[in-house]
Amino acid sequence: MKYTLKSIFTHLFGSKQTDLSTPFSEAIIQNIKVRNTTFTIKYDATNAGQLEQEIEQAMASLQTTSPYCYHNFSEYRYIYTEYDTHISVEFHMTFKTNAAEEAYVQNQLQHIISQLSPARKSDLELVQAVHDYIILNYSYNLQTKRSPYSVHTLLLEKQGVCQSMALLACALFDKLNIPCLYVTGHGNGEDHGWNLVQVGGDWYHLDITWDNPNFGKNIFENYRVNYQYFLLSDKKILKDHKIDSRKYPAAKSEKYANLHEIVESVRIGHTVYFPHKTQNEKLYKMDIHDPSFKLVPVIDTRVQFLSSYNTTLYFSNYSDSGHLYSYTIAEQKLKQLTRFEITNTLIKNGNLYVENVSGSVNCIELKK
Repeated sequence: MKYTLKSIFTHLFGSKQTDLSTPFSEAIIQNIKVRNTTFTIKYDATNAGQLEQEIEQAMASLQTTSPYCYHNFSEYRYIYTEYDTHISVEFHMTFKTNAAEEAYVQNQLQHIISQLSPARKSDLELVQAVHDYIILNYSYNLQTKRSPYSVHTLLLEKQGVCQSMALLACALFDKLNIPCLYVTGHGNGEDHGWNLVQVGGDWYHLDITWDNPNFGKNIFENYRVNYQYFLLSDKKILKDHKIDSRKYPAAKSEKYANLHEIVESVRIGHTVYFPHKTQNEKLYKMDIHDPSFKLVPVIDTRVQFLSSYNTTLYFSNYSDSGHLYSYTIAEQKLKQLTRFEITNTLIKNGNLYVENVSGSVNCIELKK
């Protein structure tokens, strides 16, 4: 069962007297969501003593209803005029994006959602789809033309930092009706942000930034996915993260622990292939539709720098001096392609690009 807004808010901020779903509170939230910089709302004069409290609660509730919106306004102020029957409250908002920029963000969000095919996926599959999409399409970079903390910058420049990646995830999960929170804390001693997301009634930590191997430094990035920080418990995340506040919902489940073995993976259909780090980097696979999340050995070969094209895997075979090999899944056929060491691979536009130890790149055209 999914948490309601009220149960999440109460857990985060404590029990409050004011109803979180009053027309007044809802009107504030809806105006912020559509980025109205100035708006006026009527308030019941008989509740005048609760006006300030309800405004503060409405603003705070955005942390649960729409973390993207909450972190996209820099300040707000209001003035009010009392009448016999009501109070007129005029709000003035300062946002971090203007109307045109926000229109671009919303258009891009809808474009991404359309690519995820949400109608045919479970919540788990949607969480994975959002996680993978962000990793495969955006790189970590603090040196952007605009603010690297902005979702607008991330979408426009394809680069950003942990906050923009986590808030993009929040914005997408909001549209997919998956409960999500933005968590702040520290990782490796530095300020850091990530997500809490609810799957199957349980909360899990999701650190897309730390699962993203892409730093935009060369062409051999943006196509392998890690799951080391995908749906973690509090116990797991606290091994190398520190959370600013303990008021977040508890994440106790270890249901997806096997997924955390998956690094530098490629996906074919609903199966991911990866070098198993604790099994001497032998090639393993996992069917992500299998509820047991069983790790299955594929071949007794040490693999690095995996790529996939149709139903064939390409990799550097470190059981044979790092030479380039292919593995045809349907035929279970292993084939040597080069007699020199390969230090990276990339599939692009039907071509296989391989890098050797000297840094030079060769292109091999692949058969469709």
